[in-house]
Amino acid sequence: MFDPTKAIENLQAEIDRTLKEIAKAKGVDEKLKWSELLNHLTASIGVYFDFVISSMAAESEMWDEEEDEDRD
Repeated sequence: MFDPTKAIENLQAEIDRTLKEIAKAKGVDEKLKWSELLNHLTASIGVYFDFVISSMAAESEMWDEEEDEDRD
């Protein structure tokens, strides 16, 4: 089963690790590489939250439709 909390925790752990790597990086090219990875990870969190919000909205609409059917 998919655990949304675990997914966010894993993404956060990768972000933390990447930030440490950026701090240790010696050259500009290496910092750029890690910064690009950080950008992708943070974008992933945004996509994930958009997905969760959309799923919750769709589920809420489904419940509203069921309640409307029960009233009729």
